[in-house]
Amino acid sequence: LRVRGAVPEFPMMRWPVARSFINDQRMPDAIQVLRPLSEKSPTVAGQACRFLRLALEGQLEDAKSCFDPDLLSRARNVEFWSFWVSECYAFIDETDLAIDWLGTAFRKGFWHYPYISKYSTVFRKLDGHPRFKDVLARMKTAWEHFEP
Repeated sequence: LRVRGAVPEFPMMRWPVARSFINDQRMPDAIQVLRPLSEKSPTVAGQACRFLRLALEGQLEDAKSCFDPDLLSRARNVEFWSFWVSECYAFIDETDLAIDWLGTAFRKGFWHYPYISKYSTVFRKLDGHPRFKDVLARMKTAWEHFEP
């Protein structure tokens, strides 16, 4: 909370709080957490938060416009940015894009199987989809064979 108070526009602090509210079906609280962020943020985190807020407010086309080709190119190089993009697309039912980005996140090193398989309400929409099942199975294997 001190970081959020000291740097109110820091999206890295707001995303997990907003996602927690979404998982608890507390959409107005998620919007409130995301609203203070700048519309002009050039970062992947800032635009992912903007995307999520716009999607929560029902502005799907505006949400989609948050991810321009340059931003997506930057996101593709980092596992958690790819994961955030995947969550955004899953949230608005863009299934193929969500699975594509989740696959990218996995290839880059994101394989938090318990979160995706049990805790993320956003990814429940993808249950039963063959490509999602494939990515999830590969994540599960990586998770089970992880050695610190």
